[in-house]
Amino acid sequence: DGDGTPDKTDNDDDGDGINDDQDTTPKVKTPLTAQGTNPTAPVVEGQPYTNTDVVVTANKPGATISSRPVHGLSVNGQGQITGTPSGLTWTGDAEEQTVTIPVTVNHEGDTPVTVNVEVKVLRDTDGDGTPDVRDNDDDGDGINDDQDTTP
Repeated sequence: DGDGTPDKTDNDDDGDGINDDQDTTPKVKTPLTAQGTNPTAPVVEGQPYTNTDVVVTANKPGATISSRPVHGLSVNGQGQITGTPSGLTWTGDAEEQTVTIPVTVNHEGDTPVTVNVEVKVLRDTDGDGTPDVRDNDDDGDGINDDQDTTP
């Protein structure tokens, strides 16, 4: 890698940020890669996202993970989704929509990588914390949906 440390005593011979004992190609610089995983459980509109699973990972230690909020949701530096879904536009009787969060992963000396994480958001028309898909009274007017002409 030309860093002045001989390979015999260099922990990272190719200078790619991956220690030789963990690098499958210690003499060839490995490019930065990242993987995004979509969470399987949806979040309810207006309710904080509480799952702490890591949804974005990088192949190099010390890589930074960042995103801007999209409809109140973002991915933090640990690769976890945070926030509360808000500002969604619903049409007709739609009860679910997908929010796509572009996430940027950086590592010094590498080209940044972007991955998308998709989060399913369930509509909550009356804001009671129960998504419409499981709510007997979507609009909170006290009339059950099966008897309400405008649920």
